[in-house]
This record gives sequence, C-alpha cells and structure tokens, in this order.
Amino acid sequence: MDNERKEEFIGLLRRDAASLRGKIYTEEKELVKKSINDYYSDILAQKIPDEIVPLVYLQYFEILNEYAQKFESLETYENILKAYKDIKISNIVFDGYPIRSKLVRATTQFMYYNLIKQNATDSQLRSKTFIKPILEAKSDLTEVYNAYLEDDDLINDGQLSRCLISLGGCLAMLSRWYEAIYYLNLAQKVDADDVNVYFLKASVLDRVEKNTCSDYNGLLLLEVIDSAKKVYDSKYYFEETKSNYRRLAKEKRNKLAQHGVSIRELRKHKIEAFEEADSYNAYLSFCLKNELFMTEHSIYCKCKRAIRDDITIETDHGHTKIPYLTPYEEILDTLSFDFIQARKNYFHSLDTTKLKGFNLHKIRRENTVEKMKIAMLKDSFKACYSIMDTIAIAILQALEIDYTKLRTKKNKKRAPNIYFTSMWTLPLFEKHHFDDNYYLQTLYSIAQELSNESYSGLKNYKKIRNAIEHKIFHVTSEGDKPMTGVMDKDSYYSIHRRELENKTLVLLVFTKSLLFTYVNFMRRLSVRLDENSHHN
Repeated sequence: MDNERKEEFIGLLRRDAASLRGKIYTEEKELVKKSINDYYSDILAQKIPDEIVPLVYLQYFEILNEYAQKFESLETYENILKAYKDIKISNIVFDGYPIRSKLVRATTQFMYYNLIKQNATDSQLRSKTFIKPILEAKSDLTEVYNAYLEDDDLINDGQLSRCLISLGGCLAMLSRWYEAIYYLNLAQKVDADDVNVYFLKASVLDRVEKNTCSDYNGLLLLEVIDSAKKVYDSKYYFEETKSNYRRLAKEKRNKLAQHGVSIRELRKHKIEAFEEADSYNAYLSFCLKNELFMTEHSIYCKCKRAIRDDITIETDHGHTKIPYLTPYEEILDTLSFDFIQARKNYFHSLDTTKLKGFNLHKIRRENTVEKMKIAMLKDSFKACYSIMDTIAIAILQALEIDYTKLRTKKNKKRAPNIYFTSMWTLPLFEKHHFDDNYYLQTLYSIAQELSNESYSGLKNYKKIRNAIEHKIFHVTSEGDKPMTGVMDKDSYYSIHRRELENKTLVLLVFTKSLLFTYVNFMRRLSVRLDENSHHN
C-alpha cells in the first residue's frame, strides 16, 4: 500500500469511527456493540499494512471505551484490559503508538474502577488491592503528561484533555482532592466543552465540602451548582445520572438559601475576581495560575482571598480547636514557610524572571545569573523532599507510634531513619490506623508513587533528588555539551533544564497536595480524639 492509499485508508477509518461514535448515543445497546465489533473484526481480518494495525486496535479500544462509559459496561472494560495483557497485541500497539497506548490503557483502567467503586464498600475502596490499579493508571497518565510537557506536539488537545480528566479522576479516588481539581482545571482550559470535566469537578468539590472540614464558602457551592448543571443539561448521560446531579445542585442551592446568600451576587463577585486577577504582579499571577497558594479558597476563586497562604488545621468546627493539635499546627506553619520559599525559588529560577536583590557582580564566573537560577531550581526540588520527611515524623507522633523502638538490621542499637517515601515498609502501622483515618491511605498512595519503581510516572524523581544531594549534578540547556573531565559516570548526573523545570513544578503541586492531605489527616484525627474525650 503506497502512501497515498494509506492516507486514504486512515481517512476512511476516522470517518467510520465518527459514525460509530454517533451510533453509541442514538442506537440500542446491543445493536451498537455488534456494529462496533463487526466493523473492526472485518478490518483486522483484511491484509492491511503492519504500520496501520496498531492504529486500528487503538481506535477500536477508544470507541469501546466510549461505549462502556455510555452503557456502564464492566464487561467491555474488562475485555479491553484483557486485550492489553495479550503480549502480541500489547507489543503491536506500544511499538506503534507508545504515548497513545498508555493513554488508552490508563483511561480504561480508571473508568473501569470508577464504575466498580459505585458498588464498593468504604473498606474496599481504601484497600491496597483497590489502590494499586488506580496508581498504575495514574502512572501511565503521568508519563503521558510528562511527555506532553517535554514536547507538546506528541498529543493533540483531545488526548490531553482525556489525560488530564483521567488524572483528576484517579486522584479523586485516592482522596487527593486538591491535586484532582488542579488537573481538572487544566483540562477545562484545554477543552471547556468536555462535559466529563464538570461531571468529575462537581463530585470532587462536593467531597471537598463534606470530607475536609472546610469552612463554609458560597463560591465552592456555586462551583458545584454550575458544574452539576453542565452534566444534567448534557445529552451524554443517562437520566439517572442527570437526576443525581440535579439533586446535588438543589442541595447546594438550599444551603446557600439557608445562609441568605444570593447566587446572583456570587456570580458578580466571581466576575470581579477574574478581572481583579489581571492586575496581579508576575509572581502572584504565576502562583495563582499554577494553584500554588496555600489556601483552600484558590481552587474555586481568584479574588484576594485566593492569593493568601492561610491554610490551617483549625476550622469553624469545634473538634479542630482541641489543644492536642497545637504542635501540629506549628509544624504546618513551619512547613508552609518552607513551601513558600521553594515556590519563590522556583519562580525566580525561570528564564522569564529577572533576578533582583542579588550581589552577583562580585562572583567572577561566566553566566552567573543563569547559574544562580539553576541553584535556586535545585533548592526548590530538594525542599519538597525535606517537607515530606518532616510530615512523616509528624504523622508517627500524631498516631503515637514510637519508631525509636525499632532497630536497624546493621546496628541493633540504632533506630532507623524515617523518610516519607520508605517508612511504609517498616512495621509501624496497624490496620486500625487506616480504618480510623482514611487519609492515612491517601498519604500512603503519595509515598508509593514516589518510591515504587513499578509506578514509572514519578520514578526518576527520587533519582534526581539523590543526584542533587550526592552526585555531580549538571543542568544543560539547548546546545550545551556534556561536562568535561568527568570520567566516573556513577558520580555524574545530567538533566536538561526544561525537564528539571517541568518536574519541579509537578513536584511542587505534589507537595502542596501532601501538605493539604496532612491538614485533612489531622482534622480527621481530631474528630476521633474529640469523640473519645466526650465518651470519657
């Protein structure tokens, strides 16, 4: 098949795919399924060029995904995942389209478990057996997103939107609410018409309100109402789903009415906030755009309250005011300042930022400003890991787990060092810790991503941190040559500046999520402690 005929064939595939997608939303379930399966069985039975076969498979899986989502078919999802486990098919699609293949597999896995969770118990949802496939899916999605950050020509807007929505969905399943909203907001910027964004956004923000002990805020309720309306006005969902979202919107409207708050006034405030945001300086605009302020308000508004760093464990709820939490509030205070400094260092390290207030003229080196920026970028990356390790100690103290009683294998007199990423392998936690506070499972999921090699999406992050600390760490730009005179490869680590920038920003978002999870963990712990005090 020559190039002209091949392009014609691919064009026909796309046309027929669009026709099949239309049938999903207009025809009866079994008839649509037969049409899809018959069409692709006929194509795969033909003698088509090897380079087209992966495209056919992937297009088939993508359409089946839409079918499974529309008709809530667990069987269809299972069949797609089974096909991916077939070594022959897996090799074909990954060799041909590695990025797209990861996206399809991850999206399938996420939607499959999202459907399963509807009938799962809370205990099942928080089990490690349930979390594992969610982390596997997120790992694939993170790799796709990282690839996009390195080269935005690798995936189109539709694929990017799907990737970000699925990332948000996976994170929501792990109770990582603020990370979820971050990626859903990114998806909304890519494709504001994709109703799946609003389907998840309404659900996540509802859970933020109900599960985080957050103070009452009308703008959060408004965001739930507006997102829910997008769902129940859509033609892409069953009436049952639409009814659920109508009830959700009504619940939030009633809550606003109880507080005497006008939706019209809230909308006016929201518009004014967006206009106000245009006047912020470069640093504030950067932090707001990337949702790096330490405040719950910034996930649903851009007003002056959204550019504060005012996160606290204490809320209007009485149980968060108990004296037990005081030292943990102080720890949060310290870590918040560490994060703010890491955030500032990152901003000042960017090419677009002018450094001010540094006496660089006394340093007799080439490219002093650029090298200072790289030093700040490295510091920002390292600071995130330091924050994590401090949180690890705080968690153990809050749960009254005495890790000092443990001893290392090499030195029986010495307690092991506690690191956030590795402490979960130590015999510290018991089942009741996870049962009492489901945010412990959330913290566990974050640690797994950073430490478990099978979750490849973030596998290099730990290597980068260790290289910054213990190796000759060389940051390159376009056209740079490898560092001269370095013979020992084991002591040398080279990384492109753009990759380090991208990964540091992802890590900052990650670390903010960890800090907010720490807050929710302590708030949840305070509920149990307060209940126990009343019983006693």
